[in-house]
Amino acid sequence: MFRLISVLILSSAIAAPALAQSGAIEGPGTQPCSKLVEVRRNDTGAYMAFGAWVSGFLSAANVYEDETYDLTPWQPLEVSLAQVVKYCEANPQQSVINGVSAYITYLRENRIKEQSDLVDARNGDQVIRLYAEMIARIRTELRKGGYLEAEGTGFDDAVVAALARFQRDKGLSRTGLPDLRTMLKMFP
Repeated sequence: MFRLISVLILSSAIAAPALAQSGAIEGPGTQPCSKLVEVRRNDTGAYMAFGAWVSGFLSAANVYEDETYDLTPWQPLEVSLAQVVKYCEANPQQSVINGVSAYITYLRENRIKEQSDLVDARNGDQVIRLYAEMIARIRTELRKGGYLEAEGTGFDDAVVAALARFQRDKGLSRTGLPDLRTMLKMFP
């Protein structure tokens, strides 16, 4: 799974912003990046503890970031953690909080700013649950790429067919659904 996720690389050119600290950073975020990289290879339990910390920090950022409802509207924790690991591999002397901060900076441009309903994207008996806002963005990307002509809204048969064509052209399994691999290609 992490080999797949590693195609989504947080560029080491993104410098970690200076953290405006009005409070202490606690837990695994204080560790050097080299520690995160080490435990990813050697200690599943410790790696999962880092993952839980990153998840909590992202949740807090959703609450405290201006004009933000969800910074990671389609990215599962595995993608977010893989991004922080990529930063840490390139910056082993930095602390993990700097990697998370750089990731948050990277995410801001494509965050969902306001609450959006969760909807089911269906193809047959397969279902993926996404924000309505993400379905609208998928439709936009498919139109831009020439895969979808219809203006409409929601996840319909036209979107399923357009996604299948997109997946075919990108060398992906043709599920007709906005699965993880498809989202990684559509929203790098």
